[in-house]
Order: sequence, then C-alpha cells, then structure tokens
Amino acid sequence: MGRSGFTLVELLIVIVVLCVLAALLVPATNKAREGRRYATCQNNLKQLGLVFKMYASESIGERYPRSRRGLAGIDGPALFPEYITDDSILLCPSDKNAVKSYASGGPDNVGFWYRLDAQGERYCDPDRFASLSYIYLAWVTTRPEELENVARIQKEAGVTFDAYEGERIDRIKDSDLDVTKEPGGLGSGTGNRGMGADTQDGNTIFRIRVGIGRALTAGDMIALATSRFAEYSLPVMMDSPGPGANTFGHAPAGTNLLGVGANVLYMDGHVSYTRYPREYPVSTGAMDVLKQYKF
Repeated sequence: MGRSGFTLVELLIVIVVLCVLAALLVPATNKAREGRRYATCQNNLKQLGLVFKMYASESIGERYPRSRRGLAGIDGPALFPEYITDDSILLCPSDKNAVKSYASGGPDNVGFWYRLDAQGERYCDPDRFASLSYIYLAWVTTRPEELENVARIQKEAGVTFDAYEGERIDRIKDSDLDVTKEPGGLGSGTGNRGMGADTQDGNTIFRIRVGIGRALTAGDMIALATSRFAEYSLPVMMDSPGPGANTFGHAPAGTNLLGVGANVLYMDGHVSYTRYPREYPVSTGAMDVLKQYKF
C-alpha cells in the first residue's frame, strides 16, 4: 500500500526548516523596515532644515525659530501652517511612543497636539507642538557645557513644558544668553568662545541665526572652514533620546541592534547619522544634560 501521510520525523524536519527560514527572514525584514523608517526620519529633518532657513530669511535678525515648551520644544504657532504644512514631519517613525502619542495621546486623548472642534472633528493645535521625536537646539551649542548653560538659564527663567509665555520668558527664549549675568549660567568662559573680538571672553551663548559662524570667527574664512562654528558643524535638531538609559531609535546599516544612534540636522542643511556615544550632540555629556533639563 502507498504512504498516505508524513511520519513524525519528517514533520519535525519540516518544522525545523521553517523555523530556520523564519530566523533568517525576520531580521532581514526588520532591517528593511528600519531602513525605511531611518530614511523617512532623515527626510523629515532635511525638510525641517529648509523650514528653518525660510523662516530665518524673513525673521528679525535672521534668527532661527525660538524654542518653546521647555528646553527643546519647537515654536509651533510661528511655523504652522505657513512654513510647516504637514505636522507629521515632527515625528520619527522609529519612535514608537511618539507615534502612539501623536495618534491618541495628549490632554484630550485625540492626539498629542490635536483638539476637537465644536463638531467633534480633530484639528491640529500648534501651541501643543513639543519634542516628541526631535530635540530643537535654538542656540549655538558645540559642547555639553554650552548646552547646560542654555538648559539651566531656561529653567531659572521659569520656562517649563506649560509656562512659555510672559515678558521675561519671551526675552530669554529669543535672545543671546550672558552666562555671567543670567541666573543659572555657569559663569565666565563657559559660553561660545570664538575668534571674534566680541567672543574672546566666552561669556555668551548665541542664538542660532544666519551668519553666526562668521560672527564667531571674525569673518576669517580659513578659520571658519575648520572651526567648530562652521555651519556644517552646528547642530540644530536631532533625534530625541529614549527614556531611561541613553538610547536612540535608530540602528546603523548592517546590524539588528536598536537604540545605538541618532540622526542630526546641521545648520548647513545636511543630516548625519551619529552612533552613541560619539561626538556632540550624540554624546554622554549632552545626553546627561538633556535628560536632566528636558522639562
């Protein structure tokens, strides 16, 4: 008589083969998905770089947008909808907690920066824009010490997640910061020490604005080309670290590890991936400041 089925051994072999194939295919699929998310994140930051440049070209003193809602929040009302037409570019698709909060979190449980109108329809409220996925750096910071100056001065001025209006707060959030005079500053020499005649003392943290690199290097183009204040070296926005340990949502190509690096937007508009912990702002010192003062 002919055989009408599989033996137990044959069935076990098939199961083992399927398990091996799954073990090989799942990581590859995850890598492909993360690759798409990684590319979307970089594209988001590049679009935001263009937004900041357009805003600066029309602002007083050619300043970039001010920060809002704590140390690293973005000024939604100044940018939406004139400059930012699609608020989803403020979300990194690898940031699962942010994606969830964006969709159903926030005070009304209808989306982190959304409200319901009289008809129950959801609409975007830019006043609620916050640092869900990205951290905005509105001042010139190239070292953790400079970032801590900004964070401490903001905190002493009463800038918190909700308290972002008022005469003093508005001044603090849109001006250069004197680290020797503003409460919370770390003191003389802890600011942006450049080569310009007015920056030799290093007592000021400058707001990011068009041409700030030239100002900090006294217009010396040779010095600017190699300076930490060159536009290609000045960070403007980056992936926000995750809660708890120093973690990020992206993995470098060719690995299946998560939480080991961040995309960073620089003032010249390029976006670069940096592994943690490497150079500022994806460094241990910077993360210590952000986790302590991101209120």
